[in-house]
Amino acid sequence: MCGNTMSVPLLTDAATVSGAERETAAVIFLHGLGDTGHSWADALSTIRLPHVKYICPHAPRIPVTLNMKMVMPSWFDLMGLSPDAPEDEAGIKKAAENIKALIEHEMKNGIPANRIVLGGFSQGGALSLYTALTCPHPLAGIVALSCWLPLHRAFPQGPVQDVSRCYAQLLSSGDGSREGISREAAASCLTSRWPPAQPPQLVGDPASKRGTVLDLSRWSLCPQPS
Repeated sequence: MCGNTMSVPLLTDAATVSGAERETAAVIFLHGLGDTGHSWADALSTIRLPHVKYICPHAPRIPVTLNMKMVMPSWFDLMGLSPDAPEDEAGIKKAAENIKALIEHEMKNGIPANRIVLGGFSQGGALSLYTALTCPHPLAGIVALSCWLPLHRAFPQGPVQDVSRCYAQLLSSGDGSREGISREAAASCLTSRWPPAQPPQLVGDPASKRGTVLDLSRWSLCPQPS
């Protein structure tokens, strides 16, 4: 890894799948609660493109209120699942800033923002959505799998950034849960950012990780270098 990683803590031990050729694009993918980046790095390695670097950072280990304060990998604290449950606003914003620092590190190493895809699964997908939509740099795309939009009441009033492409697989439980309600907010926010000729792909509930990875390979995350 070139460049100074000391100022980007998430890079120090991130699971990385390097490109076989000169890397001109990057995918940053965030795992879910209690997981690590290794499992997604393994999955993404099966669809790797030769010019793409895949970076799967590990969340810090913190006490999670929802799980009786058990310490586990988590991007931010989770306090409940109901629509009116409090959210860890400070933790979400801090985690998003860490991901933005990772994006900017790749930019300094020669990969432009419009060739960086940000994605994640479950809690990691939630963080990827929030980060991409508040990032000062227009990204190549968002991959949001089985997730929700954190702090959704801040949108669209909050700062929202345009991105080129979106593959959003959002929970659609319809049972009055936080995920069901914020899905509507997320869908509204996302569709408002794209022209009618190129709408975001908002698909249903997830299947297996393998199926998801195969879907992503067909979606073609990063175009071939010109």
